[in-house]
Amino acid sequence: MTVYLARNPRCFFWALTFLLFIVATIHAQTPEPKEPAWFQAGAGVGGVLNRNHDRNLLSSVEYRLSQNWVGLHPYLTVDFAFDGAWYFGTGLLYNFDLSPHLRLTLSTGPGYYDRNRRGTDLGYSIEFLSNAELTYALRNHHRLGISIKNLNENFLWSM
Repeated sequence: MTVYLARNPRCFFWALTFLLFIVATIHAQTPEPKEPAWFQAGAGVGGVLNRNHDRNLLSSVEYRLSQNWVGLHPYLTVDFAFDGAWYFGTGLLYNFDLSPHLRLTLSTGPGYYDRNRRGTDLGYSIEFLSNAELTYALRNHHRLGISIKNLNENFLWSM
């Protein structure tokens, strides 16, 4: 099984995703959740900070669990680019409440990237997504904010 996982990045990704999600969910303990689990939707432009890549319209949907373990919350994300590329991943996030309404959230985690033969070739199928977002709390538990994401494999090879 170890040899098969090493030769097949998709199998390795799914095994890692399953293990990370199960461990984070089992160990996540919150007697009184500060906030419920929720979906987050986003849209934006990719390649803005990288002059070597074309700009591309992006959309994302993220599910954030209410459980936490020492403040770390598990999440699942699916991101789509309008050139056909997509990313599915899981990871952990941490919220820094800067004020009663302002929050900084940092997150990172592994995922599977498929460029669909048209999107930017990042070199590998297993990629790490890092995210920093700043949000403002509105009424009825809604939030509005800005997010900067980086998708690359360098985190995996620099450990």
